[in-house]
Amino acid sequence: MREIVKKIWQEIQLMPFLPILLVEIIIIVILFSFKPIEARLTHTDVSYIDSAALYSVLIDSERQERDKTYAYEVRVLAMTREADSLLSPSDNAMQPASGRLKLYLRKDSAAAALQIGDVVLLKTTPRRGSTLYDEFGSFDYGHYLQLQGLAGTAYADTASWIKVSRLSSRSPLTLAKRWLQRLLTQLSHSRLNRTNRSVVAALTLGYRDDLDLSVKQAFSTAGAMHVLAVSGLHTGIVYAIILLLLTGSWTGRGRWAPLYSQKKRRLIQTLLSLSALWAYALLTSLTPSVVRAATMLSLYEISRLTERQTNRWNIIAASAALALAIHPAALFTVSFQLSYAAVVGLLSVGSDLNRVINRLLALIPFRQGKIGKIERKVVAYPLGLMAVSLSAQLFTLPFTLHYFHQTSNYFMLTNLFVILLATFILIFAIPLLIFASVPYIGSALSFLVDCPTTAMNTIVKWIESLPMASSSFTMSVPEMWCYFIALGAAYLCLKQQRLRLIVPAGIGMLSMCLFHQQSMQQEARRDLIVIQDNLLHLTYRQVDTIKVDGLILFNLYDRRWAVVNSDTLHDKRTERPLHVDYLIIGNSRRTRADELLALFDTDTIISTNAYPAFRRQQMQQQAQEQGFIYITTDQQPKIIQ
Repeated sequence: MREIVKKIWQEIQLMPFLPILLVEIIIIVILFSFKPIEARLTHTDVSYIDSAALYSVLIDSERQERDKTYAYEVRVLAMTREADSLLSPSDNAMQPASGRLKLYLRKDSAAAALQIGDVVLLKTTPRRGSTLYDEFGSFDYGHYLQLQGLAGTAYADTASWIKVSRLSSRSPLTLAKRWLQRLLTQLSHSRLNRTNRSVVAALTLGYRDDLDLSVKQAFSTAGAMHVLAVSGLHTGIVYAIILLLLTGSWTGRGRWAPLYSQKKRRLIQTLLSLSALWAYALLTSLTPSVVRAATMLSLYEISRLTERQTNRWNIIAASAALALAIHPAALFTVSFQLSYAAVVGLLSVGSDLNRVINRLLALIPFRQGKIGKIERKVVAYPLGLMAVSLSAQLFTLPFTLHYFHQTSNYFMLTNLFVILLATFILIFAIPLLIFASVPYIGSALSFLVDCPTTAMNTIVKWIESLPMASSSFTMSVPEMWCYFIALGAAYLCLKQQRLRLIVPAGIGMLSMCLFHQQSMQQEARRDLIVIQDNLLHLTYRQVDTIKVDGLILFNLYDRRWAVVNSDTLHDKRTERPLHVDYLIIGNSRRTRADELLALFDTDTIISTNAYPAFRRQQMQQQAQEQGFIYITTDQQPKIIQ
């Protein structure tokens, strides 16, 4: 068996995975430039979009709680356009259908009781997600859903659906989702408060639906959002824990390591470690970052079994090629791009920075013995974490600015504390998920998890409160290409000491600045506000523009405009309403009509379809009572000049 594995591993090492990956990426980009091919590759080419019908769907994911609804991912089983009632589907022939939808059900006890495997019959009209607009440009929500393998969204109120049966599935992913629900239920029996429990669920299992908006904002501003998204960091810690249990060492070379010198026991330990690693990957729903890390660690474990050296770049390319072969649309997802950008930064710039740090530490005269080793570790730990943070940030920064338009200014300070605390949390949170309901043991584990979690939340909120904790900035695709050209040339110039590479580095930086200046000039020349069906496309970059907590104020055509494009004004109060000539309501789902009227004094209010229908009805009623002008853009776009 070992000889067979060794031969297979030799063949894998000889394969040039980097050229294969590049060819694969080129093919995927070409295919995804054609919309019909893209739809077929992502299994979202369905004919029932915008069709009111009776659908039979299978609940395929855990419940996600929203303000007024529960969200599920469902698989469409059958449909018919002839049934008039939920009670008469048997009188009509249900036609088989396929595809997956994001289903929103109005909150009630029946919707909360749905589980993975339940079959639901509902009357609804699936919709393709529309293009959303904000101050940074457009976001194609329909395309985002398509990359997730979802054909669109659907909504049903209490009277429009019923549960008809339950299907038992034995697929590994379905079983993993059910185990995820059981672990979350087990975690709810712990003595953690709601905030800490939601953070632990996100950190260990990747379940972020229970996180408060304030917690997400704090971690994002402090540069610690990667801790709440299960990634290669978490997978590496879990793998180290597995090695610790099997060999007595984080690296597999501990006091129990002689077991690895015996062929059968070594093979058993490899199988156990890989099984545990991929079981954890299944629990996290096989996110791209976890799949990447699990694949790389699996190849590394196989190399340990065969006692052969590994090529780290070949392992990265092999894991990426495998992931894209299984799911080609992953190339265009944020998690895939951020994951591989971070690991490339760690293995290139990060490894070189660590070598520089080791050389500097060799020059410091530490004391001899154990005290000297402790002193060296105390100095090396913060320097190593700073090197890791900087190398990953250099490669992920363009993607962060392009997709999220924000970056943290204290990310290195954050990671000094957060990574260490996250490691302690994971060590004790994994047994807590199993023994949370056991007397005494669950209480002890809850205490051991609660302390570092509280400390991490406190540190993150403190860093968020620091002045200039984050900066808002956006980067276009041409700017990203110029950035990476400049970064690659500068890195090779320093590593290989070739001064002539300064020229392409300088050209890349200059081109990036020119592209950014051109985009700013184009934005400044716009003087229209275009309100589309779903959300508004603001071209307000004029004089006297102020942005504060989801509120945008600006002057245009000698008029004062206010735009509310988020829920940050929900439950806010003011001593005196702010006077504006026009109030535009965009994506503000939780903010009530009376709240907005208490905050603003205006004669004209304009809302888009992003403002919920029942909120628009409330606003229409207030307009009739108070006599102000109320305009909705339900159908055709309007241009206000």
